[in-house]
Amino acid sequence: MANRKNLKTPFIKPRKQGGTFYTFGSASEDIGLNINQNNNIVELSHYALLNIPDFTYASGSAYWRIPNKSSYTSGYSNPGDYVFAEGFENYVLNMETILRNTEGYNFSSPHTVSERVFFKWLLKTRESNLVKDNNTGYYYDNNNTNCIVKAIGKISATSHRSDDSGVYNETFVQIPSSYSQSYVYFKKVYDENYRPGNYQSSNTDGKLENVIDADLSAQDSSKLACNGISAFGSYDNETSKAYDASANVPSHFFEILLDLDELKKVYASNNKSISTYDDLCTKAAVLNKTSFTFNAILVYYSVYDSTGKTLLSTNPYGVYILDNATSRVESGIVTYKFPTVTKKQTTNTQTGTSFSFRINIKTSSAYSGDVTVTDDSTASYTAAEDFTGALKNLNTAVTALRSNIQTMAKIANDNKEIKALAVDAINKVNDIQSTVDSIKHNQVEALYTPEKTLGIYDSFDLSAIAGDIINAFEVKYNSNGEIAADLDSTNITGSAKVVADGISKDFNNVTHYDLVKVVSLILAKLKTL
Repeated sequence: MANRKNLKTPFIKPRKQGGTFYTFGSASEDIGLNINQNNNIVELSHYALLNIPDFTYASGSAYWRIPNKSSYTSGYSNPGDYVFAEGFENYVLNMETILRNTEGYNFSSPHTVSERVFFKWLLKTRESNLVKDNNTGYYYDNNNTNCIVKAIGKISATSHRSDDSGVYNETFVQIPSSYSQSYVYFKKVYDENYRPGNYQSSNTDGKLENVIDADLSAQDSSKLACNGISAFGSYDNETSKAYDASANVPSHFFEILLDLDELKKVYASNNKSISTYDDLCTKAAVLNKTSFTFNAILVYYSVYDSTGKTLLSTNPYGVYILDNATSRVESGIVTYKFPTVTKKQTTNTQTGTSFSFRINIKTSSAYSGDVTVTDDSTASYTAAEDFTGALKNLNTAVTALRSNIQTMAKIANDNKEIKALAVDAINKVNDIQSTVDSIKHNQVEALYTPEKTLGIYDSFDLSAIAGDIINAFEVKYNSNGEIAADLDSTNITGSAKVVADGISKDFNNVTHYDLVKVVSLILAKLKTL
């Protein structure tokens, strides 16, 4: 891919009320490239809970210093938010832009420089806390109480909705009550896009790449960009600084270790066992910290190949600051901090807290930072409206799941209808069977009740009548040699004559006898034997 050296540092602006989501400069381009050109699959996949330390713009303080060019006093309801936003824009986003404009930068690489630049900026004053685990070669913060990264987890819930404002992909960062603070390991990453010596060095007043008017090009510090934030970049190479002096590891090559298979090996080397991301915060591997505080969430996306089976890379998409900064004055120096929320783990002695942060991603400016936070007693719900159309297929899996659920519901409804039809058919068959049984019963009953079959009354001596008639039957053979019955009625008189006439019928000058009635006579006779 041809080198591009005209990329501009994006302008950002904090929200006046509620939290702000800051998107990394590499994210939208990287995601768009993977989806539209490489036909890869992208999904929001991981999160890291951060506790951003207190900060100040003044020198001579023990707090994290974010140098700024502008004075955010009158007219700024939340000056601390602007101090942080200026630092993020003019250091992190500006340095990303510088690296991406460097000759030879490989835009097709699935791995971005965002996370390393972010931690280079964020960890500048905390280098003494990161130490090397000699068993694994990874690094961890040895100050469990004041560490910046409190826990990591997997994003497992998404949904899709639309309204008059646009189409949203809702992503939920779930933090169950069972979670505690966990160990977080860092790894050092070198590649051709971000390595010592491949970017502009030591320039603490480097002008932003996207100068928007002549006044800014003159570096007039009294002028502000259209977002109300000074547009004079600051960045440094820090090649002489190290987190671990013995290993001489520069501070600008660190990323959080998120790969689960690699984490299993790390914990196993320290005689601990995990099998899922939940185990990181719930099992014996966790720190003895049943509560901790955090004020920001680092959100990651993962890139898979077109089959969705091969993971190519996991990169940070943006950082979500939960609420507006507050300020205080100590020894004449103004210090700012982002309010924190307390995460408690459910134990035998305390009831835990759970949180679900909802990030609404829609097709709007990637750097607008619009976020809405709603808190209640058991959970926090957040919505960030800050994405671009590059994540248009982020919700594919959820859409398929919803379709499957609808299909299952239709099958269940059809099954209910089929069951009702089957029950009705069985009832009808039972009714028919009852009718048939009744007919069969009546026929048998008629055979065994000759009086009814012969149409006579009890006043007749049926036994005598039957005997007279049966005795009068003679078996003869017709001209064809077939057996035929004939009744000699010469000796039949009275009631026997009446019955005999009732069982015979002339047809074409031939006398026929009702077989059923003849059988009834026989049965009547048999009863007396």
